[in-house]
Amino acid sequence: MLVFLAVHIIPGLINLLALQLLLPWTFITSMFTHYALWHIFFNMLALFFIGQYIESILGTKRYLVTYFAGGITGGIFFILWDVLILGHHSTAVGASGAIFGIFAALAVLRPNQRIYLFPFPVPITLPVAVAVAFFFAMFIF
Repeated sequence: MLVFLAVHIIPGLINLLALQLLLPWTFITSMFTHYALWHIFFNMLALFFIGQYIESILGTKRYLVTYFAGGITGGIFFILWDVLILGHHSTAVGASGAIFGIFAALAVLRPNQRIYLFPFPVPITLPVAVAVAFFFAMFIF
């Protein structure tokens, strides 16, 4: 939340924190940077609902490694998609890649775990939820 406030108070800070191909530190800083209040709200809501559960399975250290590995992997895929497929380079912010990595880890560790994927009131297995989220993200972005 402090990074969110700082980005909106300090001019140009977003340019140093948002994911960019030639700035390697941004693979980490972009995970803690958000453009809009709704963006940080929904990222934190997802962590609120799934974070404690997956941390109880992995332990704190492996949970953090999974979070950062998911975020960095998401950043790499964003850069590859942006440059190789779309043919341009833009910036990205947010914890969505890290959160997706946490959900993917849970899908691997607990493939029969049933969850409710908002807004659908039908429980589905985690691998299906991860696949739906992936294709939804590809459609949106």
